[in-house]
Amino acid sequence: MITHAIFDLDGVLLDTERLSIEGTTTMLQKCGISVPRDYGYKIAGLNGPSLVTRLKMDFNLSHVSGETLLKLYRQEFTNAIERRGVSTINGAIELTAGMRAMGMGIGIASNSSRKFFKLKTKEYQGWFRMFDTIVLADDPRKPKPKPAPDLYLLAAADMHAKPENCLVFEDSDVGVQAAIAAGMQVIKINT
Repeated sequence: MITHAIFDLDGVLLDTERLSIEGTTTMLQKCGISVPRDYGYKIAGLNGPSLVTRLKMDFNLSHVSGETLLKLYRQEFTNAIERRGVSTINGAIELTAGMRAMGMGIGIASNSSRKFFKLKTKEYQGWFRMFDTIVLADDPRKPKPKPAPDLYLLAAADMHAKPENCLVFEDSDVGVQAAIAAGMQVIKINT
């Protein structure tokens, strides 16, 4: 029986995947690299360090330090957020409020860092206060990022829920893998 729902943040609750892809594309273009149109789907859901590892591999960037790439990515992602703003995914507020009204526990498990979570959610603080738990990549309990199940398992534990009683909403392949590895049911959202 499903008693709790756990949501990914980017691409499920907030329309930020496009901003991350824009930040990545801008950063790579500044490095003189042309990015294939469909590349964003390959990197969706990756946290910063995993993204940098993937970029170094995919674009032969061994001559650029991971620290430099991560700093450039974070700056371009921040610029994209500040330039375009963050909007919610259609129906996300209503869905989470409806689940809360039905007495379900609701949480968030995201590969985002606390710094970027605050930046992305600053316009929606009231909404995010309704969640029972928010587990992020830089949680002090040191979870491994998705596709490892750690973030989802910590969110379930925080809500005193059994993994098999949790329904996950995800938009990325790495997130779906993490939810399945956690023993949870998952609905993949295509946004």
